[in-house]
Amino acid sequence: MKKVVLIGDSIRLGYEATVKTQLGGLAEIWSPTDNCQHTVNILVNFYTWIQAQQPDILHINAGGWDVRNVIRGQPGNIVPLDHYRANVDRLLALTARHTRAKIIWGTITPVDIPANFNHHAATGHPGRHEGDIEQYNATAIEVARRHGVFINDLYSVVLSAGKSTMLCPDGVHMTDAGYIRLGTAVSSMIRPLL
Repeated sequence: MKKVVLIGDSIRLGYEATVKTQLGGLAEIWSPTDNCQHTVNILVNFYTWIQAQQPDILHINAGGWDVRNVIRGQPGNIVPLDHYRANVDRLLALTARHTRAKIIWGTITPVDIPANFNHHAATGHPGRHEGDIEQYNATAIEVARRHGVFINDLYSVVLSAGKSTMLCPDGVHMTDAGYIRLGTAVSSMIRPLL
């Protein structure tokens, strides 16, 4: 039986149950119990989460943390765009060099930025800025294509269904139905590669 590894942040944590249900009889599905957060954290944990697992198929969905601002209401991402580009490039190159995996890159899902900012007013959560997700997605797609990696456009999955029907009130996470839709999109990308 082939091994599928799912890497990603809380969005991945939300859809992985659907993937396990839909593909569980066809493949072993493994994912970290942790929220993988940003690309720096994935690189830090590369050996444990990717290399040591030796997946046949690797689905990476990373960037939602990278685009977060450092200071509430001020531009300036946790991982600047040029560093994100380098991190994605390095992550894909390391995976190609140290595993036999077919790699799928899942794009960052859309955020309702005003809703997210307002939802976290009491906590001081820094939020994100308009246009950043689109820029980071375009960068990751460019790098992934250069590496010959499959693209899973999860951003478009959410947009086509409608952000208002997919997103929770916090503006970032999905409803239960939204996670099922994303998990189905992930399963549909993986299934033909098994």
